[in-house]
Amino acid sequence: MKRKSTIIALLLAFAMIFGAFSVFAASGLPTDKTRDAIANSAKVQSVPTLKNEVDAERFAMDLYEQTTKGKYKLVDTKTLMGWVNKKSAVVVDTMPVGWYNQRHILGAVQATAGGEDGSKGPAFLMTAAEKKNLLKVVKKATKGNKKKKVVVYCGFTKCQRSHQAAMYLKKKGYKNVYRYAGGISAWVDANYPIEGTGVE
Repeated sequence: MKRKSTIIALLLAFAMIFGAFSVFAASGLPTDKTRDAIANSAKVQSVPTLKNEVDAERFAMDLYEQTTKGKYKLVDTKTLMGWVNKKSAVVVDTMPVGWYNQRHILGAVQATAGGEDGSKGPAFLMTAAEKKNLLKVVKKATKGNKKKKVVVYCGFTKCQRSHQAAMYLKKKGYKNVYRYAGGISAWVDANYPIEGTGVE
């Protein structure tokens, strides 16, 4: 049974990975605070290029390990679209506010989960202030119901913000936490509705 679960998780990871990278630029324009992190992203492999199946397998394994460690669930693009249409889940964009303001999933709320350190590119560990704000935002959006479905996402599969947020929400007792690993890139790639100041 464990082997079957692993295979299913890997297949889901492959599907998310290949849908996530082609439109990273469509995920929104950066604020001044994030500009340096984006310029350095290639150095820290935040937005890697998949050149062969070995790279894809490594990403799939990384995603599987993160999901296992975080004890949260994954959701694919089509399923999430159904939840958004039915308003049956709280969707949280964990990207910095400048990106969120430019472009985000329809109806998503914002709570940054991991900023930048200014010299080493993206640092995806959440600060105490970010953790406090995430809990405040989610508590308000769920009306205090820790059984409500909560979906966190960020920019793309390699981005760790949604992983950090999902782990933290699970640690704080939220029962139905999902990570949309493909992020805004996969959402835009699927031509699903977005909103923000950068949307025409």
